[in-house]
Amino acid sequence: MSAASAACGVHRATIIRHIDTLEASLSVKLFHRHRSGYTPTEAGTEFVNAATSIEGHYNCLLGKIRNQAFEVSGEVSVTASAPLSPFIILAAQLFQERFPNCSVDFSATEEFPGLELAETHMVLWAGEQPDVGDYVVVPITEFSTHLYASAEYAEKHGLPQNDAELVRHNFVCFSKSARSEPTEWLLRHLANLGAGTPNIVFQSNCRSSVFRAVINGSGIGLLPDHIARSTPGVVQVMSDLPIPPVPVWAVTHMDTHRSKKTQSFLGVLKEVGRTAHDQVEKRKLLVAV
Repeated sequence: MSAASAACGVHRATIIRHIDTLEASLSVKLFHRHRSGYTPTEAGTEFVNAATSIEGHYNCLLGKIRNQAFEVSGEVSVTASAPLSPFIILAAQLFQERFPNCSVDFSATEEFPGLELAETHMVLWAGEQPDVGDYVVVPITEFSTHLYASAEYAEKHGLPQNDAELVRHNFVCFSKSARSEPTEWLLRHLANLGAGTPNIVFQSNCRSSVFRAVINGSGIGLLPDHIARSTPGVVQVMSDLPIPPVPVWAVTHMDTHRSKKTQSFLGVLKEVGRTAHDQVEKRKLLVAV
């Protein structure tokens, strides 16, 4: 109760009185009373979840109303995987130049987040086009991916010059739950060479772990070109392999997609997407791996 009263800025007795009134109006017990405090009942937990959802929809409505204003201002929240951070940095810089009253809050994630409660204005997602109900999915750009190895690995094992040599090397890749089209293509290519199961020495569903394993010399693996070119000590392997590019999508909820702020940031993303690869290399924007 002390923490609740401090958070709400009212006396403990006021908190207790409101809980009692709410329980009486619902004819349901929402909390168990203990000497050490209150804990929610099953009904109380369901009530909190429903209230959180209602609060989210209210905030979404409030945002839509505020977005009717002519001026684009406030915070844009963007969630994406870490390898996209150089691209987002470029977009944020250009966006803030054009809209000085805006800021960008970027969060990295390995899983696709929910937007139902308007906690995030936008998700940038690399890979297969998301199929997620009421979300609006917009293509932004694509980035190329090739095989790379560390200089240390190259010195110890040499680098393959053809398919026959490639199959004899160690590989680093994403685990099954996180594999994108480039990884699937590579595994199919190795399998079609008829040399048995590829020697995968390390795999993970965490992008930064896979990238770090390649950079540290565990084996040959796929890296986005814009990251590899900005990372000292890695060398490209068999650049002529036709590895498919990775598309990048912007995903917004239909309730906020038409807002001026969202549309303005989408426009900047598309513009940056046309030149992002050259700019990332030029400015040496490194991703944390």
